[in-house]
Amino acid sequence: MYKLNEKAAFFRIGLQVGVFTVDAVIDWIDSEIASAESPQDLLLDLTLMKASNPKDVLSKLQRLSSGADNMLALRRVLGEMYPLLQSNSKYGPTFAKGLYEIFVEFDYDVPEDLTAICAIDDDYSMAIQGTFGTEKAANEGFLDFLEPFFDKYGSANKALHQTFKTADR
Repeated sequence: MYKLNEKAAFFRIGLQVGVFTVDAVIDWIDSEIASAESPQDLLLDLTLMKASNPKDVLSKLQRLSSGADNMLALRRVLGEMYPLLQSNSKYGPTFAKGLYEIFVEFDYDVPEDLTAICAIDDDYSMAIQGTFGTEKAANEGFLDFLEPFFDKYGSANKALHQTFKTADR
């Protein structure tokens, strides 16, 4: 089972890249509060933020995820992305942009298995502009990148949250 800070990192990154909505994060927070004997004040603060700006929710999740392995959380989010992108290619550009922002947030320093996240946004951008490639090819390349993360981390996510809402794009 994942620790609270690890779950918070997963939901923070997922919200930041567009995999989860604020509602999904709050639903998860509510389930954490319901199962805790004495929930942290930060959890109680977050549960009241359903109508808040996502950046405010991200800020609190950042505090809650202190000490978590962000690279593991990112890999788990990538595993969650795969079936979403596979079922609807319109998520691709949004997810790619969010991943690039994460890459920048991590000061361009990610393990080798994650370095492709810096180029996926470019693939979509060039395809959309008509400069190089197609959106279909960008989507297929993105799915190829995501599949190993789904294979390794996708099943773990089901144990983390039974129901969740994804960002509707």
